Amino acid sequence: MIALGLAATFLIAISTAPITMPHMYFKIQVVMVGLMIYTVRGLYWSLLGECKIDEKVLGLAIGVVSFIGYLPDILMPLVNIELFKTLGPNGGYNGYFIFCACAAILAIFMTLVFKRSVKKVVKNPLKTDELIAEKA
Repeated sequence: MIALGLAATFLIAISTAPITMPHMYFKIQVVMVGLMIYTVRGLYWSLLGECKIDEKVLGLAIGVVSFIGYLPDILMPLVNIELFKTLGPNGGYNGYFIFCACAAILAIFMTLVFKRSVKKVVKNPLKTDELIAEKA
């Protein structure tokens, strides 16, 4: 969540920075956004271990996580086309960064919801006898 929050903060900073800002600051912010995004991408694989997914459906789970995780790479070019058509070159980039920041904030919210649901499951773990009876 911290990485998503930092990524959203850097994206908002990039979109609201004045054009006269030295390019070095912009480049540093872009690198920081990239680091935060790849931190998040590494973390979504760890969720599979947290959820204790059955080995029979692990391949399906990996496919679903990959699809959701890489969906922005599929959809962003379509969003970018509309942003640049509507807002022009400078406004298109600002709109792009703001859109990405909003997506990060939405992801933080979804992560909090997921975290609560995992805590509920952990509070009521299955006993060994129940687990054996459930698999039988």
